[in-house]
Amino acid sequence: YQFVQEFNGLYNMPLLVIILFAFYSKKATAFGAKMTIAIHIVLYALSKVFLKDIHFLYVLSLLFFLDILILIVVSKIKPDGEFVLNSFDTKVNIEPWKHTKLVASILVVVVILTYAAFSPIGFAR
Repeated sequence: YQFVQEFNGLYNMPLLVIILFAFYSKKATAFGAKMTIAIHIVLYALSKVFLKDIHFLYVLSLLFFLDILILIVVSKIKPDGEFVLNSFDTKVNIEPWKHTKLVASILVVVVILTYAAFSPIGFAR
């Protein structure tokens, strides 16, 4: 389990930074996000090689703030051009799908059967 969590550290921290930065700032750029991911992967991989004695969560907490700094700096150095929203007045069909209730019912039954199959009354005896 811990190995999987350490491996997830390669990408989950920069994604969190990018999503939070995109929510709370209008200055986030795609190039800044790409650079943040690339630099994070390199630094995290180097930390796994050279900082073996330090727990990975401490490394990730440091890289979180470093990722924020990288995203801010790169977005300031290379900002995107002016964004222009092209809005078109198009009509979209919003009628519900005719099989919605049937498929939803089947899905609920499958989930309940799966739960029952892997519960103590099923295979997990």
